[in-house]
Amino acid sequence: MTQKLTILAQKGRNKHGQRLVLVQCSCGSPAFECREDSFKQNLSTSCGFCRGGRKRKTAPVISTVPAPVIASVSDAEVMSTFKRGTPAWYDDQIASKEAAALVLEKDIKNLQTQITDPDALKRWTNECSAFEKLNHQISRLQTQKAKAETAVKKSEKSVEQTNRERIEALGGNA
Repeated sequence: MTQKLTILAQKGRNKHGQRLVLVQCSCGSPAFECREDSFKQNLSTSCGFCRGGRKRKTAPVISTVPAPVIASVSDAEVMSTFKRGTPAWYDDQIASKEAAALVLEKDIKNLQTQITDPDALKRWTNECSAFEKLNHQISRLQTQKAKAETAVKKSEKSVEQTNRERIEALGGNA
């Protein structure tokens, strides 16, 4: 019998900015979160408990600190209407990452008051790390956007303009 996952709800984003969904396996195991892109590409096809006829076991609890979820966002906010790689697409991505960074920054400030609690300290460290990663992603996107804008400006030049500039650069007269 083939197992099938069903999406129950959107769950926001993980610390890398990837969309998460809550899914339920048809074998009856507890619902769990997985990345939406993995679900859509059929990379996540079951809960893992039902593969190979194994019995479902309860996993040991390693930590009571929940994984940081950056922001709960709707489909309209996440899906970009722009073509990937265009300056407008980069603006959209940068805005999304900046919004997630603001949420993390607020969480970090709230956790600083509880820094004496070991669990809060661990969560604060994770949130700081995620915040730094988001800032690196934002600056990388800004660099790529600048390159994309330069490419658009170059492609707007006509062939005649480009040829004139080449001739002038070689020292000839147009």
